Amino acid sequence: MITLTEAARDIISKTIGDTKQNVYFGVRGGGCSGFQYVFALIDREADDKEVSFDIGSFKVIVDKRCMPLVDGTSIDYEVVGLESGFVFDNPNATGGCGCGKSVSVKGSSCDSGGCGDCG
Repeated sequence: MITLTEAARDIISKTIGDTKQNVYFGVRGGGCSGFQYVFALIDREADDKEVSFDIGSFKVIVDKRCMPLVDGTSIDYEVVGLESGFVFDNPNATGGCGCGKSVSVKGSSCDSGGCGDCG
């Protein structure tokens, strides 16, 4: 399951407005820790290779192959000083870098030096 804090839901809802957009969330190989998060607005519903989580006015869509890597993640939106952005609290993460956008994940191919895409 993927959850969003009230702050994350609010900023996404304001950004989407009255459109029918949803949020795509996952990881792909790259970044300084093995994977980098993929988080984007999309103009479609989930297909049969994806799962969706109904958040209210939009859905969070995740590739089924990514679920073991991101399951249980809580997504927040923080404003600190002059900077703001989404923060991912992933219980599967075994490490990351200071930017918060790159992560290593237990049980992934990155643990043995290779990374694949699922996002």
